[in-house]
Amino acid sequence: MADARKLEADGRYGDAVSQRMDEAFSALFGRDVAAIWVATGTAANCLALTTMVQPHGGVIC
Repeated sequence: MADARKLEADGRYGDAVSQRMDEAFSALFGRDVAAIWVATGTAANCLALTTMVQPHGGVIC
């Protein structure tokens, strides 16, 4: 039970570190932003491309 409470208190995407990162990037870009933590550069590239390509679209490199 203590482990479950510890994980709940740590919380993802709402913890102090994530909030500070959002604030830092918001200050950098001069507008409200939310940063997303990803494990690799490939994951970051895929997320960025999904904002620019229509569903069932593609990117040729």
